Amino acid sequence: MFGLRRRPSRRPTASSRRFFPRLEWLEDRVVPAHFYTVTGFTDSTSGTVTTTGGSIDGTAAHPYQATTLRAAINAANGDAGSTITLPAGAYQLTVGNSTTVGELAITASMTIQGSGSATVQQTVAGDRIFDIDPSNTGNVAVTLSGLTLEGGDDSSSGFTGFSTEGAGGGAIRTGGRRTP
Repeated sequence: MFGLRRRPSRRPTASSRRFFPRLEWLEDRVVPAHFYTVTGFTDSTSGTVTTTGGSIDGTAAHPYQATTLRAAINAANGDAGSTITLPAGAYQLTVGNSTTVGELAITASMTIQGSGSATVQQTVAGDRIFDIDPSNTGNVAVTLSGLTLEGGDDSSSGFTGFSTEGAGGGAIRTGGRRTP
């Protein structure tokens, strides 16, 4: 009657265990960017990019075919991280006049690869070839390789070449910073 009484064991069961949520860090994921191949050497504001008919299921071309360098850059501006390939030849920029700017505005990070004998020529006086990050956000990274740039200047600044000047110019103008 006065002996020791044993208590039943209180082992936690699967249903009685407390749950403590925790965070698990996952790797960064990036949506795959597209590849664009330029197929024409002339310049036009009405250039097109073919995005259908090249894949196994017929829904997308890979790489996308762009009729002009301007069309490829405009498409890649909406697709950060893309790569544009230029086959050998001379790409002449002819769009632009006293009221229309003929430079190629790059607003998203991208890579432009030439074949090693690809030349981009600005034929409109007073226009640059590339205007990288014209909004000056500093978040646009552009890699140029295998290209020769000819012409391109901002006559109002008297400078040709590379410039980080907001009002100046040259073949390339950037609102951000240059990494050699």
